[in-house]
Amino acid sequence: MVQLSLGREFEVLAGPVVDPHYPPASTIFELTWARREPIIDAPVLAGPVYWLRGRAGGGIVHMRSFLARCARIEREQREARRPELENRIIRDVGPEGHRNTAFLDANPDWSVFVPREIRFFADWERSSACAHRIFDHWAFDVHDLEHRGRREIGFIRGL
Repeated sequence: MVQLSLGREFEVLAGPVVDPHYPPASTIFELTWARREPIIDAPVLAGPVYWLRGRAGGGIVHMRSFLARCARIEREQREARRPELENRIIRDVGPEGHRNTAFLDANPDWSVFVPREIRFFADWERSSACAHRIFDHWAFDVHDLEHRGRREIGFIRGL
């Protein structure tokens, strides 16, 4: 499945750039007087104009490749954290006293985590809804970006 993300815009006449009653004293405009809410009855100058959304993740997404990329990036990020977690110790305090357990011994399946995006599709296939195509019911707002030095990839489900 290939998903296209399109944007739609209308160009409307919202009003003058400068308030005619209070012309600016300099070339730097203070638009504090301008209305921010949408003008319902404004005359349409152009539109609708459709455009391919060019956000991070792209306007055209091949979903199978995207899900494979999600899995690969998650696996790479977890492997990069493995040396840190091999040295992490969990200290349990119980009636017998203190007991130290290695983090990876306490969480043996930590490295086989499946990203939520892949789980969503797998859960759909196991559900009673699988008789219908998932894309007849959902659209996905895909993102693939860098945030605070870490790559984030995923989607938001929408109707």
